[in-house]
Amino acid sequence: MVWKSCFAPSVSQSMDEDENTAIAPPSFEVFNKLVQHEQFVHEASGRTISYGMGGDPNGSPILVFPPLSGKHRMLVMMHDDLVKASLKGICVNRPGIHGTSPSTDAVDHVNQAIQDVLAVLDKLEIEKVGILCMCAGTTYALKLYTAHPE
Repeated sequence: MVWKSCFAPSVSQSMDEDENTAIAPPSFEVFNKLVQHEQFVHEASGRTISYGMGGDPNGSPILVFPPLSGKHRMLVMMHDDLVKASLKGICVNRPGIHGTSPSTDAVDHVNQAIQDVLAVLDKLEIEKVGILCMCAGTTYALKLYTAHPE
């Protein structure tokens, strides 16, 4: 049987040589090798912000805005393509998701998320970054781009 990861070809494991193929998620150890998870407290806001980075650690930075229920773990699915493209994917978890503090802005949740993204970029000392968005992530990407086109 051949086990193929549904997340990234590089984490596939061959079990034996028959025609059956099963889909298996990557192990926790493999996930941690592909995506670096970070969490910090932003001093100015007091918020805890959680994010992940994957792909080529020396590549050009690109912000990844996932679909509505997405989080930094989506970088695992993109890992091989990010490496091939020499890109370092950065995905900031939205307010209330996977370790990021809930939004303090009840009226504009998207604005709070963008402030978190800017805090991560400041922490990483990144001045210019590409943007990749999917589905509902488009709203967040457009908000960032229109507020900070530089």
